[in-house]
Amino acid sequence: MTREKLPTRRPGLLRRLIFGGRPWDVQFGITWPRGRVAEIFISSTRSASDIEACARDGAILASRCLQHGDSIEEMAKSITREDDGKPTTIIGAALDLVASEAKKVAADFGLQGGGLGE
Repeated sequence: MTREKLPTRRPGLLRRLIFGGRPWDVQFGITWPRGRVAEIFISSTRSASDIEACARDGAILASRCLQHGDSIEEMAKSITREDDGKPTTIIGAALDLVASEAKKVAADFGLQGGGLGE
């Protein structure tokens, strides 16, 4: 599938997530009016750390997958999880958060895509 070209200006939401005992900012962009998550950004208060670089790179890869047609829900289901079902990495935790928040946004605004891929 061809990569989706995103509009220059697009709405985004920012959420704070605590993972591994540290705060992370997770921002995601949604395409309107379909309500599909199109990009994710992850950053930490501890910039320039190896784990933050891995989180940023994971978000870039997730964004490219979203722009090639994967849904946030499909990606969240595919990540490594602990025995209790919790995500093992910050990337997995961010995907879970975005999938949950996108559903809420879609419901609040009556968007067609349900916040997920189509």
